[in-house]
Amino acid sequence: MSGRRAFSTAASKWKSLQWLNVTTSFTGSWGISLTEKYFDEAVKIKPQLKDKVALLRYARSNGNPHTTPGKLDPLHLSTKVGKHKDFSGSPLRLHIYPNGLIKPSEKDFPTLTAAPPSAAQLGEHAMWADEAYIAWWKEYQKARNEGRQVDESHEAKK
Repeated sequence: MSGRRAFSTAASKWKSLQWLNVTTSFTGSWGISLTEKYFDEAVKIKPQLKDKVALLRYARSNGNPHTTPGKLDPLHLSTKVGKHKDFSGSPLRLHIYPNGLIKPSEKDFPTLTAAPPSAAQLGEHAMWADEAYIAWWKEYQKARNEGRQVDESHEAKK
């Protein structure tokens, strides 16, 4: 699916994104919403980003929500945003988390926390908006990564 979506507030004065290769779990979901919120907030916090954001034309989700256990990175969506449809050059990469955390790959762009999506929007991923669950998951993965015995029970996991 592809479609053009305008940034929702401040950034809309100069930009809109064309979404390419959007996966089913990403389409119309928290990923697109948080990506757009990110650019709105980033430009408010760092107005000097306005010109960089204005050059961004295309966005693409890189697969479905996933974890990176080896890096203790909880469930997130990976998104590329760039000037070119083929994402040549140096596209900005965002890791978007269900708890509203958004981490960019480029140091000029701020790490932000937006209002998290609702449990209904997150669906099967709703537990990942719970900070207690994330803390448990990180400890669980750390123990597994170190080869230690782990207790797989956690009440938020249910």
